[in-house]
Amino acid sequence: MAEQHYEEATKRLISVLQRLEQWFRGEKLYEKAVIQPEDETEYTFRWNYLSGHIEWLDIEKMRWARVINAKRPDVMCQCVSVVQKLHETARQVKWATAQDVQKAALIGESYLAELSQSADLSGPL
Repeated sequence: MAEQHYEEATKRLISVLQRLEQWFRGEKLYEKAVIQPEDETEYTFRWNYLSGHIEWLDIEKMRWARVINAKRPDVMCQCVSVVQKLHETARQVKWATAQDVQKAALIGESYLAELSQSADLSGPL
């Protein structure tokens, strides 16, 4: 009975985390966002847009690993406790990146305008 309850609870938690990852992808959060451990968690988590997964830093293996892992319910539980902060961080990174891109485009357009005033309009050599 307890084994069945554990398996059902784990499947439900995995489903929740899969839907959260889908939500992150749906918002097109194309930058990595990392949150460091705080009082409520001992792990570092990140949103990895390249893989489309929420990951945690496995210190023992010195590598990032996917949070969704039925063999690591402790990691999945701690991730859920901070996923809102991770989501907010990913949104902030997206906003900051958009600002940087906008500034770069303005600088590039300004330089293009400067080049177009040149007497030689033949283009690149």
